[in-house]
Amino acid sequence: MKFKAQTLRQKMADYARLLKHDGDFDYSCILDLLKFKLERTRRYIVGHHIVVDAGRIGQEIKEVEDLLGKVIKDDYDERFLSELTKKWGKLHYKNAKLPDGNYEFKYWHDKEDESNSGQIHKETRAAYRRAFAARQADLRKAFALMAKNIWGWWD
Repeated sequence: MKFKAQTLRQKMADYARLLKHDGDFDYSCILDLLKFKLERTRRYIVGHHIVVDAGRIGQEIKEVEDLLGKVIKDDYDERFLSELTKKWGKLHYKNAKLPDGNYEFKYWHDKEDESNSGQIHKETRAAYRRAFAARQADLRKAFALMAKNIWGWWD
């Protein structure tokens, strides 16, 4: 893999493509930026063999990139709710405006009725909790790997 140095204009164009969809209020934009920078760094280190153990370092950085990519993709809910969908039918959502101006979020499954509603909602809340825990675990693992290895990536 051969690389040539980028001009500042080329670098700015690369970052501009990333920042085009940036939102200061969105955690995934922060993760996108971090993943983008790690990918550029990994490609440079591996492509230029600027450190003795470039291959290992590239693998370590790639593992962090992959974990960040999973968190950014954020398909955890779908993964954990898929079994419920098979069991109880499609999940539907509705955001209803209340008379006081607030909103009430409602969800239900196709096969839901009065006799099974409590059980379905209990299982659905548990699936959402498991999805959130998996998302957190992947992010924690990414940051733990960075904390463990980051100073060795440039030495």
